[in-house]
Amino acid sequence: MKKVIFIIVCLMSAVLVGCGIFSDELDTDNSDKLDDFDDKMGIEGYVLAKDNGRILVVDPIPQDFSANGGVSEFYNAIWLSGDTEQIDIGETVRAWFDAVAESYPGQAKATRISLIKSKKVGGADLNEAEVVRRALTSDELNVQAVVAIKSVAYDKATDSWKVIAKQGEDEFNIEVIDTKTDLGDSADNAGDIPEVPLRELEDTFRNGIYQEVDETTRKVKNFDTKAQWVQYMSEIMDKSLAETFANDFFNEKENGLYLISRSGPVVLVFEEPYEIEVIDGTKVQAIQKGENILLGKYQLTVTYEYREGNWIITERQFLSDDLYPTDKFQ
Repeated sequence: MKKVIFIIVCLMSAVLVGCGIFSDELDTDNSDKLDDFDDKMGIEGYVLAKDNGRILVVDPIPQDFSANGGVSEFYNAIWLSGDTEQIDIGETVRAWFDAVAESYPGQAKATRISLIKSKKVGGADLNEAEVVRRALTSDELNVQAVVAIKSVAYDKATDSWKVIAKQGEDEFNIEVIDTKTDLGDSADNAGDIPEVPLRELEDTFRNGIYQEVDETTRKVKNFDTKAQWVQYMSEIMDKSLAETFANDFFNEKENGLYLISRSGPVVLVFEEPYEIEVIDGTKVQAIQKGENILLGKYQLTVTYEYREGNWIITERQFLSDDLYPTDKFQ
């Protein structure tokens, strides 16, 4: 398995450029037929987060840079954009890309993504992807920091899974009970998870974007910086997602925060039909297809996750027939 070394953490700081020749595609059938691509830049690992159409892939195998004065246990991680709609958190992928933006985790456009079939252990109810998803909801982990999954193993004697996770200098041993009804809580407490407050979350999101401003200058009255706005919005949405919207809709100047003059984000229209898809007990998606003069045909998918006792928005994906085939929205 090929790995990209993010030199920013080690010896140099640069943008890595490869020579990929593949189209942007998701391969779900040929993950065992990829030997021809071993000379291209790539990564194989768990998908441990999704954000605004991207996936975060983290290699479970560390690299040792201590001989060069670096860390002894470095986990390669990269945010990949591309054909990621069908990929869920917890799954394992191989991905190739041409260039990596200088950061950690890295950022790149995938030229090819291959979904590796999730392992199913005999005698176990859950597969590996389901176990990883549940492990990521552990209260021990910091949801804002990169986590690496070192190993996932089923213990038949206890009918549970042992997941070893690494985050910074800390290592965590997380137990996941092997039952389809275990949704991040015990079976007795799973029913305590409330329904998703869709209207409340969408209204707060909409009101957060459409801030009260000075009519002449468009200066925001209630916040002075993007950081203040992000902190406020983090109560109802993932912080990284809030940061994305802050950059898209606000300009920060020395004398305050200004709302950019542009069309607002697409939101759920509760008066129109929409579908609810339950991913698991702690993750739900609302999907709405619509059409108007400005946008044409479109599909909005909003993902909600139950974290630390509250439902929050973790992803908003908007697809329009300007970017995708029209028949996708029939």
